[in-house]
Amino acid sequence: MTIDDIKKLIAEDEHRTLELKKSTGELKEGMCTGVRRMIDLCREQGLPEPEYQSDGYTVKIVFWKTTQKSESTTQKEIEAYLSETHIELSKKQLQILLELNNNEKLTRKELMLIHNDITSDGIQYILGRLQELGLLRREGGRKNGKWIVTIKSKKEKN
Repeated sequence: MTIDDIKKLIAEDEHRTLELKKSTGELKEGMCTGVRRMIDLCREQGLPEPEYQSDGYTVKIVFWKTTQKSESTTQKEIEAYLSETHIELSKKQLQILLELNNNEKLTRKELMLIHNDITSDGIQYILGRLQELGLLRREGGRKNGKWIVTIKSKKEKN
């Protein structure tokens, strides 16, 4: 079953859920998860559609808390900057940088929930590495702080 198949099943019925039986590896339908309702609420609030991710064994649905700010650097601008400056990032480092660009208020704990395959120390290492490279800085304290992606877009350079 593909992620597209799961999206179609969710779209068909707001009370449908899928459960993977560990013993047999087969998918079983359940009831009342509310995924469809959460997707509708995202649309009503003007939030992006959830992102469906799979590692081959599990499917994770990521719901975004905010929309990307129009004044922030776009993904294409970030990737172009990295290419121009010959900075190489791992896939996870780039994903975390893009997530912080979209939502500057994300905490380490929230990043761990999004990337459940990375430990707290791993998140801390990635954030430190992005800061060392000059791509990210922290502004403010623990509770009211925010992450600033420090990549200059072409518009800002002029």
